[in-house]
Amino acid sequence: MRRILAAAAAAAAITCAAAPLSASATTGSGRCVPSLDAEIYQDRLLVVNDRCDPGPVVRWAVFIEYHELVVYRTEDGMYYSQINAYELFPSLLETGRAAVRTLGGENPGANG
Repeated sequence: MRRILAAAAAAAAITCAAAPLSASATTGSGRCVPSLDAEIYQDRLLVVNDRCDPGPVVRWAVFIEYHELVVYRTEDGMYYSQINAYELFPSLLETGRAAVRTLGGENPGANG
């Protein structure tokens, strides 16, 4: 299990330009701190990477079983995904968990 998490974290870090590990994505001042989280949630590998890049490029990535989940951020700092388009979540991790619950056994990249 640890090998799987380590491999997923490494893949996400390579894909998203590695970031230092951190327990939270923001400090008390609201300043973003780069974070990389990987966990098994409902028997699915969930990897979340928030790089905190201030540029115009998307700065985060969420993967479920190596499939990227498309996630959007609202102006007030909440997140939603294509899977849960009508629900807002306070963090990328909660957005990914909600998508896993909604998908059940399906993959986010599955067609059909």
